[in-house]
This record gives sequence, structure tokens and C-alpha cells, in this order.
Amino acid sequence: MDDQDRDNYADTSPGMFAGWVHRRRERIRAEIERNRSGKSFIPTWVLAVILVVVVVGWATLVIMS
Repeated sequence: MDDQDRDNYADTSPGMFAGWVHRRRERIRAEIERNRSGKSFIPTWVLAVILVVVVVGWATLVIMS
């Protein structure tokens, strides 16, 4: 990023960017921990069945039309 592009942003100080990266990593880490806890509302196999039904339905509509 050159100086002209940098002027288009409100605050692009290195400290602000480092803070943004840190907060983003923490949010991602927290989401991964929530996902690993196994407290999903919908089991994976149900999601897989729904996906198969949607794909087969779409394929049927495309083939029959």
C-alpha cells in the first residue's frame, strides 16, 4: 500500500492494525472452541441429508425441464 492509498483510510497506524489482527484471531479462536465443544443444534448427518435432498431436487428440476 503506498502513501496515497494510506491517506484514504481514517487510521492505518501499525498499532491499530495489530490490534485488529489480534481481535480477529481471538474471535476465530473462540468460534473454533465453540465448534469443537460439540453443542451443535443440528447433527451433521441431518445437514448432509438436507444437502443431498436439495441437490437431487435441483438436478431433477434441471433434467425434467
